[in-house]
Amino acid sequence: MKTTIITAAALALAASAWAAGLLEYDGYGSQSYAVGADGQAGGARCVSLDRAGHLANPALAALASPIEAQASFQASWRRETRNREVFDSYSNSVGLNTESVNSETHVYLKSLSLGYARPLGPVRLGAGAGLAAEYDFDYSYRKEIRDYFFALTRADVIKGKGRIYGVTGSLACQPLPFIAVGAGFTRLTGRQTVDRNILLEDPTSADTATSTGSDYAGTRANFGLWGAVTSRLQWGVAIRTGAKLDADVDVTLSDTAFTLDRTVTYPGEYALAVTYRPANAFPATVTLEYAHIPWQQLSDDRNPDLRLTAVNRYSVAIVHTMADAVPVRFGVSFANSYLSTGIGLASAGLGADLPWGRLNTQLAASVGKRSYNLGQAYGTDDPVNITETVADVVLTFSLR
Repeated sequence: MKTTIITAAALALAASAWAAGLLEYDGYGSQSYAVGADGQAGGARCVSLDRAGHLANPALAALASPIEAQASFQASWRRETRNREVFDSYSNSVGLNTESVNSETHVYLKSLSLGYARPLGPVRLGAGAGLAAEYDFDYSYRKEIRDYFFALTRADVIKGKGRIYGVTGSLACQPLPFIAVGAGFTRLTGRQTVDRNILLEDPTSADTATSTGSDYAGTRANFGLWGAVTSRLQWGVAIRTGAKLDADVDVTLSDTAFTLDRTVTYPGEYALAVTYRPANAFPATVTLEYAHIPWQQLSDDRNPDLRLTAVNRYSVAIVHTMADAVPVRFGVSFANSYLSTGIGLASAGLGADLPWGRLNTQLAASVGKRSYNLGQAYGTDDPVNITETVADVVLTFSLR
């Protein structure tokens, strides 16, 4: 009996990993990429920008002058529409049937960062501490099923909550004006919950409820390089190792509760960026960034047959200083989903800096959209067409 119970709980856990909610949010989370408003506008970490901070690249801790503090808050809006093409008896398309429309908004703390650097003889040393959102699990899904008289007979409801945060400490050294190296250590913790309910209108039938809650904890190492080829050309490299997260999982099937152990190993990340400042009456900064996240290396002992694909992210970010000395930021980015290389999210962002003495306020907004079908995402023949729209607003306060 015990083996049967544990098997059923494990199956429920695997099912919750691929619930029918927003792509990625209900499985292993949507990765939070940008650290602050400057990165949000360009869809990048900004690993080559000296003002980005050690959370983007640990080597940047050596470039604090001499103290840097930053706090970022994010508001996220997600909308998902599901349609199925309808055919008549002659196999002619008669239009689209909307199966569900899901929309939600979340506001949360994105990051906190503190850096300090000072010269020690010919060498400049830096240290940093901070906290940042790493993976987001928040989403809502509801699908209503009606009979021929359009009366509601059943509702499938899925609710996901949670976020994994990383607490990071970094040390950096700048032995020469044109090079800096750094290393850091991140402790990842967070909780993910997924509640699945099948609600039946028939009073003689019982509703079905399944709930899973995973408490994650693990560690990761970070390494970074920063360099200046000339006063106008800079580069940066940031490497994150994989993170092995152990989890205690609470599973509830109807009126029965279980506890399971779970181990999920999240992939590392490799980012490379180049920043160029061309000579101009109104200074501009152009940053090109590429990141590779090998999601195919993710492993889950409760879902051993998992097959994911690597994510490649490309971004172009521009900061242009206007005539009134206000920096304006804009950029574009593209990244494929870790479920399929054929599903890509293109985003565009816009932002501005509003300096108030030593306190600098940065505001940025980005919007992206992608369309695909359910079979394409999960390797089935499901013809449901899905359109997702994502929008984010980030407010960052910086003191330097």
